[in-house]
Amino acid sequence: MVHGARSLALEYRLPQTHTVDRIMALSQRNLFKPSFGGELIEVFTYLSTLRAEAGLRKIKQGIPQDNYLNPKDLNKLQREVLRDSFKIVNEFKKIHHLPLQTGDDQLTGKPP
Repeated sequence: MVHGARSLALEYRLPQTHTVDRIMALSQRNLFKPSFGGELIEVFTYLSTLRAEAGLRKIKQGIPQDNYLNPKDLNKLQREVLRDSFKIVNEFKKIHHLPLQTGDDQLTGKPP
């Protein structure tokens, strides 16, 4: 999500440097519906929280910190939200993988 928002922000020459701010700015450019922008922000926040919590658990256990999150460490609701989050991320990937334009052109296509 971070790299996708960054590359689209570069494409649109947006000055924002935080992923949430970039998603909001891209949404304002009508690259996707505002409701989808809100979902992306929620997913980004959720995934960031899961990652931070997993990192803190590893620190407490004296385990080297990495970006691995074992889904078995999550409760049923957390796993369901994670699964739904991946669906939204996949929709974002479809937008992100549109070919980038050159020069002053901007993305004008809508996601499928």
